[in-house]
Parts: sequence; C-alpha cells; structure tokens
Amino acid sequence: MPSRLIAHQILKKQHEKQTSSLLRDNLLPASDPLAENFMQELRAAIKNGNPVAGRFVRPAGAKPVFEQRLERYLATSTDAEFISFSRDATKLLEASMRSETAATGGYVVCAQYEHGDEALILVAVLSTKVQPSFDEKLNLISSDTLDFEHLRFAGRIRIAAVAGNEDGVVHFVSRRMEGLSDYFREFLGCEPLTDSSVQGMQLFTSLNKFTEGQKMSAEDRQSIMLQTHSYWNDCRKNDRAMTMTGLANYLRPNDPTVILKHLTEESSGLAGEFSPPPSKIMKRFVKFTFTQPGLKLEFDRNDWLDNITVREKSITIRNAPADLVRQLSEEKSGV
Repeated sequence: MPSRLIAHQILKKQHEKQTSSLLRDNLLPASDPLAENFMQELRAAIKNGNPVAGRFVRPAGAKPVFEQRLERYLATSTDAEFISFSRDATKLLEASMRSETAATGGYVVCAQYEHGDEALILVAVLSTKVQPSFDEKLNLISSDTLDFEHLRFAGRIRIAAVAGNEDGVVHFVSRRMEGLSDYFREFLGCEPLTDSSVQGMQLFTSLNKFTEGQKMSAEDRQSIMLQTHSYWNDCRKNDRAMTMTGLANYLRPNDPTVILKHLTEESSGLAGEFSPPPSKIMKRFVKFTFTQPGLKLEFDRNDWLDNITVREKSITIRNAPADLVRQLSEEKSGV
C-alpha cells in the first residue's frame, strides 16, 4: 500500500511541440482500496517491463536536477514537500517532452511506498487506451482506461541508496520509439550499469531463495540452476540481454507467474534486464564435473570449491562428509 500517492497530467500531442500540464494540489487517499489495487497494477507493469538497473549521473560531481529535487524532499519527507516534489518533477518532464516532437503526454504518477524492508519512490508515465464497454442501457460504447500493459516510462528509486548513489539506486523502464531520444532516462538523470557481474550474483541468490521457499529437492534445485545457465548461454550466443520475463518463461513455460513475481521483488535489487554476466559468475549455476576412465568427480561449486585445496599432484577435501570418509575407509580396509 502506498504511503503517498499523487498524479498530474502532461498534455501533448504527437508531432507537436506545444505542451501544458494539469497539476494536482493534494495527495490521493493512499489508504483507499482503489489506490492499493492501482499500485499493484502499476508495480506489476514495471516488473513486466524488465527495468534496467542504473545510478545517477554526476559529471564533475554535479547532481542532476531530478536528484537534487528528490534530496530536498527526502530532507523533510513531509506531505507538502512530496506534493511540491511531484509537481516540480512533472514540470521538469514536461520541459523534456517539449523538445521531443514525437513524444506524447500522459498521466505522471508519483508514489512513495514500502515493499519488504525497502522504501521506494516511484515516478511513472501512464497513457490510456480505448476499449469497448457497455453503458447502463447495454449499448456498446468506447471507454478510456489506463494502459498498464504498454507502460513505457517509469523510474523506481531506492531511498536508502540515494545518498551514496549506489549501483541500482534507480531501476528504470524507458522504451524509446522511432524518432525519440531516451528523454525519460535523461529526465531522471541516470545511466544504466554496464557491469552485469553483480546482477549475476543477485540472480543466483534470488533463485536460491526461491528454491528454498518452494522446498524443492536437490535435484529440482539443480535443474533450475542448469536451465538458468542454458538461458544465459543462449542469450550470450545470440548477443541479447537477459530478461526476467524471458527467464521465467524459459524455466516455467506453462506457469511463469510465481517465479517471475519472486525474481522481480523490489527488495532483491535484481534488475529486470541486463547483459549476460561473465562466464566466471555463471559457473556457480552448474556443478564442477571431471570425468576420466575409472574416475568421475562432481560437486557443487558453491558448497565445496572453497573446501578443496589443489597441489601439484593431489587434492585435499576439508570438512569431508562423514559418510564419504567412512565409505573410503571401508574400501581401503577391504571391509
């Protein structure tokens, strides 16, 4: 449920430079069930949009205008300052739209909410779509509704990470159309992160939590990890980004909803889209295997690699399982 919620409107027709805005003066009732349903729809739309992880651009130490305005709000965190922040952000976005002839207006939604232990600020632009409906006399009519399905612009900011401008402080959806620059990302003043190693580690952690929460067997867990490695390899070979919607459909083609919901939780810090991580990161998703006539060695890298010491012609396994020690002892003694 949002703790603060407000919406404004930017009016702009495509192929025109003229803009205007309608600015709301007070917060929407965040405790209303309608507001809660609205936020659930909006959060789901952002997750399905595979947001990219980023951070604020600070050339020569200067902070972008949006970040400066956000920090002014966070210094007081009052209702009045949140309203002022949302209005200023809308006017800043309107100015960015004015220079983009192909851009169209929409509803600018600003919200503050918590999910898990994470406090977040959300700025999104929603357009509308026309769909058929019935009036009170059962006549077919056209009805305008918010178009969550085709969300193109949204930014989700982790409040605790703003001061340090940490990696992933911003997760953003900025879908460019032909003739448009990446003006929404520039409005936020952020840049995408290029190091995908952190995302690979977070993906491994998130999948581990998922398999534990689902009480999966060791075999099913290994299957999930192996399939993830296969998806990564396919993306790498075809030079395309990994997305959480793509991975969820790859892992669970008949019912991706549950695993996608887990992978896209705000508290995980996992982006919705990132470049395939390096091989050294993805190795942990599959077992180490060595096969030679008469000998096969296989182990989970994450559980055992740190317990193995390699010398010139020997290996030592520390903290070896008691059953393994017993079985090898029996073999040596001929029992």
